[in-house]
Amino acid sequence: MGYVNLIRKSVSKAFATLKDLAVDVTLIQKSSNTFNFATNTTTLVTATKVIKGILVEKSSKDVSAFTREILFQAIDLDNPTIYDKFIMPNGEVWKAVPPYKNDGFIIKVDVAKES
Repeated sequence: MGYVNLIRKSVSKAFATLKDLAVDVTLIQKSSNTFNFATNTTTLVTATKVIKGILVEKSSKDVSAFTREILFQAIDLDNPTIYDKFIMPNGEVWKAVPPYKNDGFIIKVDVAKES
């Protein structure tokens, strides 16, 4: 077993140990638009999944938005984009804000919602 696998298992164990501190966050990723030539309509294709995240209570109010950080396991969240949305346990919808910090094990995503 190499160090990479050891660290991945340790990160997974840390998220499992946190229990209710790691909350279920619903990720909505827009993947593409499709066009139907027969009906002349477009359809937005999205992918939705629930992943565990650690909400960092570093909330700050900018002039026009509230921001905070969420930590995810890198195996759960793959390539976040500015089009991704996160639905928090209380039902609030937050949008991903770049830059995203990914060390291969944990991804830190800044999210924002309008105030």
